[in-house]
Amino acid sequence: MATKRQATTLAHASAAARFHRLITDETQPAEARHDLLEWFDQMCNHTEVNLEHPAFFPKAFLMAAKTTEEMPRKKRGKNLDAAWAWQAYDAIQKTLKRTQAGESLAAIYAEREAARSARQAAREAENLNAPEPEDTTSDEWRYWKLRRLERAFDGDGAAYTEAWAEFTALLKGLMSDEGFWHTGNAKALLPHLIIARQEIDRTRAFEKRQSAAAKDTATRRKKAGAA
Repeated sequence: MATKRQATTLAHASAAARFHRLITDETQPAEARHDLLEWFDQMCNHTEVNLEHPAFFPKAFLMAAKTTEEMPRKKRGKNLDAAWAWQAYDAIQKTLKRTQAGESLAAIYAEREAARSARQAAREAENLNAPEPEDTTSDEWRYWKLRRLERAFDGDGAAYTEAWAEFTALLKGLMSDEGFWHTGNAKALLPHLIIARQEIDRTRAFEKRQSAAAKDTATRRKKAGAA
């Protein structure tokens, strides 16, 4: 039986145990357990009790490292958790060894970011150079087309001009197609269209004020010169 102190405070092992049972009870709705976890996160975030807290971090670090070491070391396969855990384990271990040998964390991070950027650039180049999928109604074709148009709009020259021509043809083609005019498309486009309208109106209003101010300044100067 819980004591009065245990029943009125969360700062007790019994409350932590009850909470843990609730959030790990898979017979309860996932949304309800997630909601409860968000309250716990809020309490932690506003008390600075998190993974970096000195009372908690060593225990969590040791437990995660030990659990990883008990997992099969597989980079590929069905056990994706093991692959991801070992990837992090190896990265942390290499970083600790290199900093212990005198390298700076900033230099190690810069090297890792450069390698990540190079891999990302290689993937983007591979995607951009991929042949056009035959099925123009497929997801693959849509991604292929979007990548090329987005890249063209970020550039200039002939590709930029062609992208605008293709966009214009797409827009006019849709507007003249009866199949386009249903609420699903309207609701999807509404936020973008309203924002575009607001931005254009704000820009024109600002330009109008600037023009009026310039004319007013010119008029005052003309009057001052005639006086």
